[in-house]
Amino acid sequence: MGGGILEANGGEGTPIRYGRKLELTEEERRRLAPPVEYQYPVRKSRRGLLILVVVVAVAVVTSYLAYAYLIPRGGSSTPEDTFRGIVEAINEENWRKAIDLSVDKFATQQAKDQEVAALVELWAGLGNVSVVIDSIDVTYHNDMGISAKAEMDTMVNQIESMYAVEVTDSCGLDFTWTVTMDGEPDTNDGVMPLVKIGSSWYLAMIPF
Repeated sequence: MGGGILEANGGEGTPIRYGRKLELTEEERRRLAPPVEYQYPVRKSRRGLLILVVVVAVAVVTSYLAYAYLIPRGGSSTPEDTFRGIVEAINEENWRKAIDLSVDKFATQQAKDQEVAALVELWAGLGNVSVVIDSIDVTYHNDMGISAKAEMDTMVNQIESMYAVEVTDSCGLDFTWTVTMDGEPDTNDGVMPLVKIGSSWYLAMIPF
């Protein structure tokens, strides 16, 4: 044993070496070592991630626009809430709010401005007025009698034709309220028709 190399007879008189070969020529190194082509790490494309971000952003914006502009807003989720909102608007003399809680919300801006002006003039001649709701009872379309259903269906057709909207439900709201004018209370009852457009309920008329 010498130099860390083991030698044995290969049977042909040629020594066979085991272990490390201490000295190799450049030609031997090239012959023994297989050619290696270095491959640079593949850089993952960010295109897929960018597309995903864009798709999510578009979905969020579209959902917001649908909520803000396509779904009717201004009404309330129940007929009772809409009617209470109307009474609150009357007491506040907030006629634009009152209009937005009625089907007139879907009228042209010019028509709404004219209606506001008319209500302001009307209310100015009534003196000090306040309204208090005493009771509310709602009868939905499916529970109405034949005659009431027919009247409601006629009104719904008129609303859909006039405002180019789709009414998905309707009801009659029986109410009792006390209207106080210049300190003199007066209790009255009546029925107000409401319609559902989108997810909100709207008065088919403003009860003045």
